[in-house]
Amino acid sequence: MPEPETDALVHDFERDGFVHAGRVLEPSETAALADELERYIDTLFRGRDAGIQSPWFFTDVSREPTRNHFQITDLWRVSEPFRRLVENPTMAAIAARLARASSLQVWSDTVQYKPPREGAAFEWHQDGPYHKSTSPSSRLLAAWIALDDADEDSGCMWMVPGSHRWGDQTFHLASYAGRASREEFVAIGPPPGSLDPEAPWRAPVPCPVKAGEVHFHHGYTWHGSPSNASPRRRAGYTLFYMPDGVFSATADDPRITVPIGTPMIEAGANFPVVYRG
Repeated sequence: MPEPETDALVHDFERDGFVHAGRVLEPSETAALADELERYIDTLFRGRDAGIQSPWFFTDVSREPTRNHFQITDLWRVSEPFRRLVENPTMAAIAARLARASSLQVWSDTVQYKPPREGAAFEWHQDGPYHKSTSPSSRLLAAWIALDDADEDSGCMWMVPGSHRWGDQTFHLASYAGRASREEFVAIGPPPGSLDPEAPWRAPVPCPVKAGEVHFHHGYTWHGSPSNASPRRRAGYTLFYMPDGVFSATADDPRITVPIGTPMIEAGANFPVVYRG
């Protein structure tokens, strides 16, 4: 990506806490990843045996009895196509610029899969506060790679510009739990107290992403997605990066085998380095 284009992405990312960075996969690569994901969905959630190696964690996060929202964590560890995806050099180079980092590691990943017509909403949240095994969690950077065209009809993500500057707002966002339709989902307001004067309240905006494109967001950016009532699947893959300057913060995570306070760059093969400047 040319330098002026990357500079513009960095500017928008630091202002808003998210940015659309364009295509990083060819259509054939995207289709192969979508097919691979369907094998895992078939086995883990539909009772079919596709001969897969089970990932570390998977669940249906839907709160609605008639809808589903499937999640799979650490798919890159058991799937060769997804392992190659986390090593994508174009994506890693953009991420490093956005994070102003000299190195990047893989922290974890999450599949977000909403089936056609009955895909459940994913509630408003921030990623950082849920990843307490490292510190500072605010350094977490997410890359969301679309495996299908995600638009407003299929329940694309919505984000609140500037919200990455407001700190941990977990309790405020929890007050909006249970909203599914687009109209009620986006009707949210600012947190209590004063905001960063350089980041005043701005209403949520939709973030459509086409298959094969990547959308980045800061670890503290408010985001979520309404339900998918369209006739189309909405599958995406979130890769969480750790920039340099992140340290281990717990002895309770079985993936982390170094003492608390150790730079995660020393944490070993569970967290591969995918970029060095």
